[in-house]
Parts: sequence; C-alpha cells; structure tokens
Amino acid sequence: MNNYLGENNPLWIQGFGNLSWLYSIFLVMGVLATISAAAASMTLKKIPIKEFMHAIYIIIPIGIIGGSIFGKAGANINWYRLVFFWEPGLSIFAALLFGSTAGFAWFWRKRYLRKISIWVYADNIVPHILLGQAIGRWGNLFNHEILGSEIVIDNYMWLPTFIWQRLFYFYDVSTGERLTELVYRQPLFLYESVATFFCWITIVFLVPLCFKLINKKPWKLDAAAFPTKKKPLEFNQIKHLQSYFEIEYQKMPSKDNKKNLFFLSKKNIWKKAYFTYEVDEDVSNNLQAQINAHRANNLNALKKIRDEKVKLKHKLDKEKKLFLANKITKKEYKSNKKHSHSEFNISIKKQKQDSFKLKNFWFLNSKELSKVNNPYNLKIMRCGFQTSLYIIFYSLIRIILDSFRNAFELPLRNAPTTNYVMISLVLIFGIIMAVFSQFIAPNKWREEGWLYEKSY
Repeated sequence: MNNYLGENNPLWIQGFGNLSWLYSIFLVMGVLATISAAAASMTLKKIPIKEFMHAIYIIIPIGIIGGSIFGKAGANINWYRLVFFWEPGLSIFAALLFGSTAGFAWFWRKRYLRKISIWVYADNIVPHILLGQAIGRWGNLFNHEILGSEIVIDNYMWLPTFIWQRLFYFYDVSTGERLTELVYRQPLFLYESVATFFCWITIVFLVPLCFKLINKKPWKLDAAAFPTKKKPLEFNQIKHLQSYFEIEYQKMPSKDNKKNLFFLSKKNIWKKAYFTYEVDEDVSNNLQAQINAHRANNLNALKKIRDEKVKLKHKLDKEKKLFLANKITKKEYKSNKKHSHSEFNISIKKQKQDSFKLKNFWFLNSKELSKVNNPYNLKIMRCGFQTSLYIIFYSLIRIILDSFRNAFELPLRNAPTTNYVMISLVLIFGIIMAVFSQFIAPNKWREEGWLYEKSY
C-alpha cells in the first residue's frame, strides 16, 4: 500500500458511488452485444431467428436474476437485495447455469417446429457470450469488484489513470464493512475481459479458419466442379452439383475475348463442396428409412411387451377363477401361475433387450448418411464443437484467475478446493463434449431433413 497515492486518489476521497452506475450500462451493453452477434451469426447462416428472439425474453431475466441471487447469497445484505442485479455480486457462473438451462429447455421444446438441432442454436449463441462478458466486465471496474491479491501500485501505473485509481475495494467483500485503508489489488476484471475477448475471436473466427487451412482443397480434388479465378471454365464445362440453392458464379472474358469463362470465389467453393450440397433424394430417403426402422424396432418391442402383459393377465385371471371355483388345486394354481410367468419371460426376452431405450439410442447409426452428405470427405467443424470450446476456454480462464481471488469471492464461497474441483469437472465435461460432438454424434444421430450440419 502506498499512502501518498491513497491520499491523492480522488476516488478514495469521493467515496463509493462515483460512476458506479456505469456497471448497469456495461452489463446491458454486454447483453446487447451477445444478442446482436448471435442474431448476425444466425442471419448469415440463414438460420431462422424467430425462436431465438422469443428465447431472449426468458433466458436473460432468468440468467441475470439467478446470477444475482447466487452471487449475493451469504453476503451481509437484506434478503430483498439479492435480486438487485445492478449492485455488486453477480455470479457469472450462476448466470450461465440458470440462463443456459432456461435456453436449453426452450430450444429443446421448439426443435421439432423448425427441424433445427439444439446444437445449431447453441453454436450460434453460446460463443458470443464471451463477447458480452468481455464488455460487461468493465462494469466491475466502476463497481470496484473482481479484484485480486494485493499489489504495489507503482508497477501498475502504466495503466490509464481511470483504471489504476479504481483498483481497490471500498468495502470488505466478506463482511460488507467499509474499509479504512486503501489497498490496491490486481485488475482481474481486466484480465478476464481481455482473455474472453481473445477466446471469442479464436472460437468464432480462427477455429473455423483452421478447419479450412488443414482441409483438402476442393478445387484440387475436382477442378471441373470448382473452377477458380486462375483456372476458369466455360459454363457447360462445369460439373454442377445438386444444392439447396443456386451457387453464384463470377464471370470473366477469355484471353481472346471471344467467350465468357466462369469461376467461384473461395467462399462459394466451400459452399458448393459441402455446405449447400444436397444428396439425391432417393439415397437420403433410403438411409433415413434404415434409421427410422431401427427406432421403430424399439417401439415395436414396447408394443409386443404390452400385448404379452395383457395376455398374461388374462391367463392368470382365468387360472384364478378356476382355483376359486375349486376346479384346480392350490398346488396346480401356483404351478400354472409359475409356468405362465416363465412362458411370458421367454416370449419377451428379445423384446426386453430391444425395448431398452438407452441401448436403442446408443446403437443408432447414421454414418452412411453423414458420409453421403460429405462426398469429398472434407474435415468439417461439427455442431456442438464451438459450444464445447466455450466451456473449455472459460473453465481454463476461471481456474487461472480464481487462484488470485479472495476465497469469499469464489463461486463456491470459502471452499477453494471444492471450487477448483467443480470447475475442473466442467472443463472435463467440455473436453468430452468436444470429442463427442466432433467425432461421435454426427455418425450416430444425424437425421435427414434437420438443419444440423448444413448450417455451416
């Protein structure tokens, strides 16, 4: 602590409340940035945004109020102030948990209406939360929160004055008592803001670019289907592939100016090669029929079990009537009853296996359907992968930055070990989800007619 800096710090003299109202402004700006980026992403990919716009009215209030209640729980404040989200103490982890749960429930309910996988929505919304976080964290500067361990302020005076002069708490975060000494602390809000912004750039722009860089180049695989500016073709020489909408070719004159040549931009080459490519309807319907037959096997098994149960009941009722009418002995009744149950179990043995929903779900196979939709065997970023990267990146950010925070300010207050274990489990979940979404799900649960991979 440097007392001479404290004495000259106008914020220390003016007290709490100086520009603290900007916290709400930055919070709103962060939310609007997330909404705008998500809407722009969905619009560019031609994904209907109606359900997303409706979801906003559910996700944001639940997320913010849930984050405020969880973040302030245990603090020395009146109970009704738990929902005052404009005041310090908003837990981003809780806001994400409550908001994502509400969003998942909404889009899960609406997925059949638009035939859009919930992972398509997630990949176009979740990564952009990082942008909102990068902006919203600046509100913590003016609220004097999200600060770390003590520092020698002389080493941080390279920061703009309006930043370093705010790197202290007015109140003890664990007791709520006003502090009497000026103690400067690390700007964790700034670290997190910068980190989340670069993670947003990485997930939204760099990762998709990397997939293109490491991929086979379509124009090298099939020059007739993908003419480039360096190697244009006459229109009747181009190999035209069936697609969801017409691919736009660019025109240029030949060297002798006697005819027109056509070529595709790199963007349209990728579209034609995979994103807008449409499989022959008979082929896709046949593969989808196989998937439907597998699913129907489960339903048929359940129906067979129900029918056999009805038969068993009728048989047992008949045996019971014979026993009550003294037409068979008690010993015969028990023997017949045991025999009927034995026959029932034998008759439904296979159906029991087929009726097991988890087994039926796991053994679905859409590998061939996925394969025919990717005729050039390109390396494609699958749905759910970007959402997984958000979970991985943000978990890593929190594991690193939480090591500099007061134990009371952790998501799980005064329980650092439990806190790190929980975040580590979230990190592991993100890694598993990335592997699952990229390599397993597309080959097991893809179905024709859903906007699943074609949105990318």
